[in-house]
Amino acid sequence: MNGQSEIIKVLLVDDNPEDARLIGALLADAKGDVSFDLECAARLQSGLERLHEGGIDVILLDLPLPDIDGLATLVRLHAQIPEVPIVVLGGTDGGPSTAHVLQKGAQDYLVKGQVDSNLLVWSLRHAIERQRMLAELEQRTQESQALFYSLDKIIRKNPDGSIIVDKAGVVRFVNPAAESLLGRKSEELIGEMFGFPIMAGEKTELEVIRKGGEVATMEMRVVEMEWEGEIVCLASLRDITERKQAERQLLVAETAIRTCIGAIATADRDGGLTYVNQALLKLWGYDSPEEMLGRSMSTFYKEADGVEQLTQALLSGTGIQAAELAGKKKDGTEFIVELRAAVIIGAEGENVGLTFSLADITERKRAEEAQRDLARLKSEFISNVSHELRTPLQSIKGFTKLMLQEKVPAPERQREFLTIIDKESERLGQLVESVLDVSRLENGRFELQKERQSIKDLLRKIVREFRAVAGEKGIAISESIPAALPEMEVDGERLRRVVVNLLSNAVKSSSAGGNIAVRAEIKDDRLLVRVADQGIGIPEEAIPHLFERFYQAEGSAKVGGAGLGLHISKEIIEAHGGRIWVESEEGKGSTFSFALPLDQPGGDPHE
Repeated sequence: MNGQSEIIKVLLVDDNPEDARLIGALLADAKGDVSFDLECAARLQSGLERLHEGGIDVILLDLPLPDIDGLATLVRLHAQIPEVPIVVLGGTDGGPSTAHVLQKGAQDYLVKGQVDSNLLVWSLRHAIERQRMLAELEQRTQESQALFYSLDKIIRKNPDGSIIVDKAGVVRFVNPAAESLLGRKSEELIGEMFGFPIMAGEKTELEVIRKGGEVATMEMRVVEMEWEGEIVCLASLRDITERKQAERQLLVAETAIRTCIGAIATADRDGGLTYVNQALLKLWGYDSPEEMLGRSMSTFYKEADGVEQLTQALLSGTGIQAAELAGKKKDGTEFIVELRAAVIIGAEGENVGLTFSLADITERKRAEEAQRDLARLKSEFISNVSHELRTPLQSIKGFTKLMLQEKVPAPERQREFLTIIDKESERLGQLVESVLDVSRLENGRFELQKERQSIKDLLRKIVREFRAVAGEKGIAISESIPAALPEMEVDGERLRRVVVNLLSNAVKSSSAGGNIAVRAEIKDDRLLVRVADQGIGIPEEAIPHLFERFYQAEGSAKVGGAGLGLHISKEIIEAHGGRIWVESEEGKGSTFSFALPLDQPGGDPHE
């Protein structure tokens, strides 16, 4: 090294500035013949941009990031920059296992709050060395890989299609019969994924698309065998397309008989309707068969092309076809139709027309969409809450450990760290209380504890507390809170949470130089409170959903959090007999308002 210490360039991808300060302190404390040059990126995208510039030796990665979460962060980073080793920083809250993280491409997994300077330095250097060794091993493996495989004559000459698939699902051999069945040459198949579930001892049926686009049904039997020194699966294929088509046509006939009270129609080869039953007339809102007969099926659907494609596929002899299409009733109402159809076979075996069975599945599709939306919202909520809980916990643990190890001797530095710990603890408590309130609301145990309160004092105290927070960002808070505001019977702590939440959102949405106005007045025997900012505003399409459980607006309106504050605020205000609303224009700011009746009703909002 010629007397010079080794410099390792580290990129920390983490959106928590306190984590960055902690990592920096640990690396600065490193001993020995190595020093570290730490760079930071708050988002995955900015991290990737820096990595593409080159010069980074190792990556420290926090899995949950604002623009992507979980193991997807690691997978994407490793896929785009496989040559740079990654050390994952995780929390202690039941995240992915170490084995899972290493399997996805990381070289090491460290738990925040359990890392000291020596462990961090060792892990970074070990990751770099291990990456070098793996690269050399991969190169030697590629150079020595075998390119030729011998096959048994029985398999080659088997009249059934024979395909050898290894344990990874990759096709290793295809016999001539399989080439003929699939309509593809062996060169097109060998080395590709087989694409179908394969299990020894099982017999299954597969729908296979031949090279020309023709759909064929195959019966597949699978046995395990030893081949070229490894255990593989031998799949034998037999074409049963004609047999299955006959079975399907029989099933259509049986289904039509069993469901004759359902909506049934038939059509000629050109798609013109030749028969409709009463159930179908009712479904489409027509009074008599004459209004529909002779007209093409496609005229009754929003997307005529979909019906035309379905008709042509049937007439080409591919058996039963099913589709979900948007229908148009006689009065123009749109609804979702589940359509099942088959070819009608004439005496000579020719296709003479089509038969259709139809059902209105609009409500079912809406219910399915609602379930998907709820599942997505719950998943996002869990991810957001996990991130919001993890961040303060990691800061508290990291700074506490530094102080317990007596690595922060300066009193002013200790006070700075203790202030951060206190702030993060309060933030953690507020989030836990929000989650508990959601649980109480869902279980009907949300109750108000009302006492007579001075609304003027409550509002002015909150404004005073927020002036310091806003001042740090260069934001002013003005107030107009009359001294004559009356006392009211309210749950003071929960009403305080509503105002704190609105002011907190206003501060997050505002930029330096902005102003937040808090106004209160008595209007029409109601207390009216407004919090107005000059910030980023809210997209018009997001406004109707702002007070929904777990909802977070995308784009410019998204300011972080677990998506609970406004939903809980709405429940608190409505429990007091009031209402809450928002007026906003994107790019011009927002005004959140709530109104409470002066004569407060008491009790449980769910009674």
